[in-house]
Amino acid sequence: MNPIQILAQLFRGPPGNDGLDAPLSLPLELVLVASDYGNLDRLPTVEAAARACKEWWRENVGVNLKISVRCLQSDLVPTGVYTDYLPALRTLHHWEMGGQTPTVFIFSEYDRVGEGYLGGAFPALGIAFTVGFGTAPWQETLLWRILLHEFGHLLGLDHVDGTFMRAEIEMGEFAILPGQREQLRLAAGYAGRG
Repeated sequence: MNPIQILAQLFRGPPGNDGLDAPLSLPLELVLVASDYGNLDRLPTVEAAARACKEWWRENVGVNLKISVRCLQSDLVPTGVYTDYLPALRTLHHWEMGGQTPTVFIFSEYDRVGEGYLGGAFPALGIAFTVGFGTAPWQETLLWRILLHEFGHLLGLDHVDGTFMRAEIEMGEFAILPGQREQLRLAAGYAGRG
């Protein structure tokens, strides 16, 4: 069991009480990062991706995401070894269970982050990061899928073929397994009552 599952198990309380009878909501902060404010033209794409994420979570998980979007001017370069820039991300946000909101940093000027990936996540820190691509309409579809995937990692999910958590992003159906749904609902129930 991962830490989220253990905490959710503890949170459930006595047998027969799953703690999930009330409507669930979960906060998520999206931060669009650019080297200068002139490169923040991707904000509409991020906002559209946020709306798509909210809809997917509501329909597939039964959880209302409360997403906030903000912009940040920074010279941080998210390429190379994660440990080179992870300390800078930590100074921009620190998260603990029941504490601050999990955050996904979207680097507007990059089409790869880390060592050539579309995204990455550090669940223990509540931090994930993704590429920002450009303003082409298809980028919006890809971005929300990457956001869902990395947020899944933040909530304790691992890669599973044939689902939204598969290692390779595809444009086909974005399936969720019952066990994944349960784990996300448990994490939302715990975080929403923190």
